[in-house]
Amino acid sequence: MRDARDHNDYEFDVTIIFYDDDEEWIREQLRPALEERLPQFQRNVFGDQDLVVGMHYLDSVDYVVSHSYKTIIVLSRAAVRDHWFILKFRTTMDHVSDTLTEFVVVVFLEDIPDGEMPFLARLYLSDGRPYIHWTEDVRGQDYFWEELTKNLTINLRTNDLIPNE
Repeated sequence: MRDARDHNDYEFDVTIIFYDDDEEWIREQLRPALEERLPQFQRNVFGDQDLVVGMHYLDSVDYVVSHSYKTIIVLSRAAVRDHWFILKFRTTMDHVSDTLTEFVVVVFLEDIPDGEMPFLARLYLSDGRPYIHWTEDVRGQDYFWEELTKNLTINLRTNDLIPNE
């Protein structure tokens, strides 16, 4: 079921949560693609540098996530080992549970072995929530951008009453 709210009903269009080491991919791939494919999304939060000044760190993360139409979480092997990144991931998942809205898209920059995958990420994936995997293959990248664009333009209400399988 679609959520009736539009991206203009929110203070921010998209919040992107990523680990500092992944900033190059954000700068070279994600930011230009968002500007090209979703020019209507002008109020974007790109990582910690765009958080609300004057708030405590986690309060600011919670604020931008709860006031964003969509949130992209970029996962890499380094990101899942970082305590602060996992706290931001948890804050986002708490908001999904509170709002019952599928407003999060997880982007995997690389394969993460099962033994390194945090419990929250495994739980997220087991619920059938939206995720996509970045690839170096040009054809795969076309698919990636199409899927990301589709996932960023609608919000669905969660329905935990119907099992995934």
